[in-house]
Amino acid sequence: MWTTRDKLIGTLGGMSWVVAGLGGLSLSAGGSTAVGSGPPGPTETSLLEVVVFVVPFLLPIAAAIYLGIRLRAHASTAPRSHERSGQDGP
Repeated sequence: MWTTRDKLIGTLGGMSWVVAGLGGLSLSAGGSTAVGSGPPGPTETSLLEVVVFVVPFLLPIAAAIYLGIRLRAHASTAPRSHERSGQDGP
């Protein structure tokens, strides 16, 4: 049986791409500079930008691994259907 914690991890971990989209929009809107204020070419990437773009892609993977481990641990301790009913199963 999934606990409330597991359900929240699955929901929030799976929806982290929304955070990436909103964070990306807010960083791009607030990060514009005046024309001619800096040299042309690549700009420096701040740590905040890296976190906003990388972490949301890693969270669903981490959530899936965690929930998979929880599922396997629960499945190995759960009684089988024929053990619960007292009958021999297929």
